[in-house]
Amino acid sequence: SVESVGEYAMSGTTVMSPIYVRDIGGNAFAGCDFYDPETKSSTLVLSSFIRKIGADAFNGTRAKKVVFPKYCTAELGTDLFGDFFLSGFAPAVTEVVLPDNMTRIPDFMFIGCNELEKVHWPSGQFEVGDYAFYGCSKPSLESLPRTLRKVGSYSFVNCWNPEQDRVLKLPDGLKEIGPYAFTYTYNYVRTELVE
Repeated sequence: SVESVGEYAMSGTTVMSPIYVRDIGGNAFAGCDFYDPETKSSTLVLSSFIRKIGADAFNGTRAKKVVFPKYCTAELGTDLFGDFFLSGFAPAVTEVVLPDNMTRIPDFMFIGCNELEKVHWPSGQFEVGDYAFYGCSKPSLESLPRTLRKVGSYSFVNCWNPEQDRVLKLPDGLKEIGPYAFTYTYNYVRTELVE
């Protein structure tokens, strides 16, 4: 079976999911759609076999849902699903299930994923990297978990939903907020520190 997928190898195609390879190169699946026959949906399911995912590997994916394995030990590159360089591949991700053991969401991971609404956060202590959700206009930030310890620079810039006023509740376990982390989170009428 295939153990490695090189840079741009499958870019712009439709791929069956789950993916059972060990190494995924940069932009290997850029602009791809994924089909999961088990759920009959546009879902990218990543297996626990994966050891390394290169930068931009799923840049601009057409998959609606991304599911990481419950426990993931893979080395993750930056800008995995977003569209940092405005490549023309507009990300379609609406939901993501992150691994329970993820300790850091990589820089730029979902930048520009403006359809992303639902994030299943890691269950353990974790931090959000710089620009990780920059420009994601729909995620529900009212549910930031108590296990969140650090928010990097520009992490949630322009994260807002114009449909309703909301309260941004920062969990009591949060120790550090980077520069401009929540800049322009419009429609959040107030921010509260949760105890």
